[in-house]
Amino acid sequence: MEGDFTRSSDDPDRSYSGVLMQQGRVQLDADWNEQWAIHTRALRLALKDIIGQHGGPAGDLGFQIAAELPDGVEASRVNPNTDKADIDFFVSQGTYYVDGIRIALPEWRRVETGISPGQNGASFLAYLEVWERHVNAVEDPAIREIALLGPDTATRAEVVWRVNLLRLERDDGTSDDVNRSERAEELLRDHLRSRRSLRLAARAFAEDASSDPCKLAPGARYRGHENQLYRLEIHRGVSQAAFAGEEPLDDQTLFTFKWSRDNGSVVFPIESYSGPDRVEEGKEISVTVKVAHLGRDARFGLTPGDIVEFVHDGVTRGGVAVHEQGQDDLRQAGALGRVTAIDPETRDVTVTVIGSKIAKICVRSLHPYLRRWDHGASGAQAHEAGALPVTLSQLGTWIPLEDGVQVRFERPENDKGLRVLRAGDFWLIPARTATGDVLWPTEASPSGQGAREASFRPPHGVVLHHAPLAFVTLGAGQRISNVVDVRKRFAALAQVPPT
Repeated sequence: MEGDFTRSSDDPDRSYSGVLMQQGRVQLDADWNEQWAIHTRALRLALKDIIGQHGGPAGDLGFQIAAELPDGVEASRVNPNTDKADIDFFVSQGTYYVDGIRIALPEWRRVETGISPGQNGASFLAYLEVWERHVNAVEDPAIREIALLGPDTATRAEVVWRVNLLRLERDDGTSDDVNRSERAEELLRDHLRSRRSLRLAARAFAEDASSDPCKLAPGARYRGHENQLYRLEIHRGVSQAAFAGEEPLDDQTLFTFKWSRDNGSVVFPIESYSGPDRVEEGKEISVTVKVAHLGRDARFGLTPGDIVEFVHDGVTRGGVAVHEQGQDDLRQAGALGRVTAIDPETRDVTVTVIGSKIAKICVRSLHPYLRRWDHGASGAQAHEAGALPVTLSQLGTWIPLEDGVQVRFERPENDKGLRVLRAGDFWLIPARTATGDVLWPTEASPSGQGAREASFRPPHGVVLHHAPLAFVTLGAGQRISNVVDVRKRFAALAQVPPT
């Protein structure tokens, strides 16, 4: 989550049951955020033990997939910008639990799939994907206390969901001679099994000692002047399927990433947009946006040359995804651009960006804003559409960020089985001036002699949770011909007859 945090101290492997405040001590956000994480995890694990991996209450069972709306019921649209000629389905109101996470839908929703008509007989498994997103005061102004006349306080975590469609190779699971629910779970489990993520290691490394008296001591490996929480986030993801079974070349870009020294928390709300409504896909354009502010000081401000991301509700919430068996959903990130000019008087920011949908992104109802990333000043590293590319030859090598902080992406053995990275996958790397180092787990080095090296770790997020909902078969035209429900339900304990 992209808040202004000192670090994330929660570690499920330590099995803590709570955080206890002591008198007269300094209070840190990390302690209380850890308490929230411990409490939430314990509650969800208990619910999962009782309910199972997924299920809904019989009296308020939600997320039914339906081809038609019941009489007298209206439904809001989930993806209003899709082609209205595409095939739609409906999701019922109610409650459902996935891995102990409660998802409540207060009204029926109309889901635009993006599937064009004319695929008579095509079969899909509709499944629920659930995760948590970070919500700041730009995305929900109601959480800001207006009596403070501007500053924000705490942020929020929100459970969000989407319905994905997994295209099946045959009409699988809809016949009467199979256990439909078990078959759905097996198909989904096989599809998700290949989603092992590429791992990352981080360290602070002392390069050549500096003779500059303003620099930290030469022995300090992290040479920054302030404590930071670095966030490294994947911008364009990768999966083995992207290369159609062929091994990528050494100099071929596998994926791209971006990084921030402030956990991606520096944002600038967009008030208006000036630029072309439509441009050719992949063409570089210059647009101007008016932002609500330019930051409270130089550290949290904007300067020409900065890399910014156009973010809005559609990026953080996502929409329906359709993919093939064995093909990973790589997700989408916001468009990256470089700041070329700033007018402090009018708060107009000119950005050079590649993309054809910037005008739609900047619609006020989507709560658009610019998020600053800090890799823009790195002249030694090439950029690809605003992000830093990683090639096959760079896997297993240390990549410098700044001030001695370095990262290394894991290289699979024999270059086989490239693991998945999705847009939005991230790692948090706290850097501390007191030790001149980063806070990162280490392990014994193969070289022996008591040496230790940085451990590889999977992404710290985004954590996804899944549950099958229904088998869906398309008919002629714009209609769904058959829906086979595979949700699970449970009765309230008070309604279970005594034994």
